[in-house]
Amino acid sequence: MDLKGRVAWVTGGNSGIGAAVTRALAAEGSKVLVTALDEEKGKAIVQEVGEDNAMWIKADNMVREEMEAAAAKAVEKWGRMDLLFNSAGGSAGGGKFLSDDPADKTKLLNAMEYTIKLNTMGSFNAAHIAANYMKKNEPDENGERGGIIFVASMAADKVWFWFDERVADTTYAYDYGMTKSSILGLSRDLAVTLAHHGIRVNTIKPGYIKTPMTAALQGYEKLIWPPMQLFPKVGGEPENIATMAIEIYKNPFINRTQMEVDGGVVG
Repeated sequence: MDLKGRVAWVTGGNSGIGAAVTRALAAEGSKVLVTALDEEKGKAIVQEVGEDNAMWIKADNMVREEMEAAAAKAVEKWGRMDLLFNSAGGSAGGGKFLSDDPADKTKLLNAMEYTIKLNTMGSFNAAHIAANYMKKNEPDENGERGGIIFVASMAADKVWFWFDERVADTTYAYDYGMTKSSILGLSRDLAVTLAHHGIRVNTIKPGYIKTPMTAALQGYEKLIWPPMQLFPKVGGEPENIATMAIEIYKNPFINRTQMEVDGGVVG
C-alpha cells in the first residue's frame, strides 16, 4: 500500500513505540490520529510532525466511547481511515500467585482485570472501530482497503522473568503475558474475517525496547534481557519497530503474520 495520503490511527502514539510509528507514518505522507492520555506529550508529537499531518485526541484505551469519538473526528477531518497501529497497552504489575495473604489476592485479581480491559479489550475495540471505517474505502490496485497492526510482546509466547527466584513470585506480570497472548489469537482470527474486505491484519512482537514503560524495569535489566537475547546484547530502539510497521503496511503480501523484533530472544 502506498502510504502517501493515507489516514492512520496510532493508539498510544505520543510515546515510545507509538511515537516512533507516528513519526514514520507522517514521514511517508500519511495523516495520523494520535490517541493517548498525556496531553503534553500528545501536543508535542503533533507539533513535531506538523499540525497538517497529525491530530491528538485524548482518549482512554479502556473507554470505548472515547475511542469511537476520536476515530469519528479523524474521519470527519480527513474523510477516511486506512491504517491502525494498535500500540496502547501496559501492565498493572501482576503479583504473587501463591499466597495466603488477602492483600496479595486482591492485588493480583485487580491487576488481571485492569490489564485484560486495557490490553485485550482495548486492542479489540480499536480494531473493531477502525475496521468498520476501512471496509468503506475504495480498494486500491491490489484490492486493499486497509491494514491493522497489533502490538503484542515477546511475553506473548516466551517465558520471561522465570529464571530468577528473586523475581518469579513477587513481580511476575501474569496479566501482561496473558493479555499479550490474547492479541495473537485475536489478530489471527481477524485476519481471516477481514481478508474478504481487503484488510490485512498482522502483529509485531517487540522484545526489550527502550521505552518509558521498560525504563521502570531498570533495576531488573540484567535479569530480563541479556541472558535471553542472542544478539545484539542491548535494548532495541522504538524505531526498530517503526521500520517493521512501515514495511508491513507497504507490502501487500504480508498478512496474518506475527513478526518477532526482539534480538533473537530465547525463552
